[in-house]
Amino acid sequence: MDLDIVSPGFCSVSVLPGWLVGLLLIGNVLVGCNSPEVKQEVKRRGSNLQSLAGMYRMYSSENGGHPPANETDLKNFIQEQGLEHFEPFGITTVDDLFISPRDGEPYVVVYGGSELPEILAYERLGTETGRWIVSSMAVVAEVNESAFKELFPNEP
Repeated sequence: MDLDIVSPGFCSVSVLPGWLVGLLLIGNVLVGCNSPEVKQEVKRRGSNLQSLAGMYRMYSSENGGHPPANETDLKNFIQEQGLEHFEPFGITTVDDLFISPRDGEPYVVVYGGSELPEILAYERLGTETGRWIVSSMAVVAEVNESAFKELFPNEP
């Protein structure tokens, strides 16, 4: 089963699902290059999602490697940490972290379980080019709809 993934550099590649996190990491380093346009686009599109993933990972780290059980647990944790370091990204409330600036919808966050999932969160709707996802390594990438359906076959 191959997946077509559109990296932050907006190139499409095919990969096997088990290599997803590695590809996202490599794609972010190699395809992103030093293009200021690409860096700005990734920052604009992924800042909320990447910040959310960072807080998710911090929660997990402080809770014996267990992910948050639900949205309330994660939001309470984020509020306790403070939002000062998110203000440069235009994030002034905890709820701001949970909204995609691209589609205006809340992110779908994967909660529960005994360990970090490979994909922590993703856009509910995305755009015509695909949905942004964030890996457990806090790497943001865009996947087209067919790749998304292979990752999450039960999602609309």
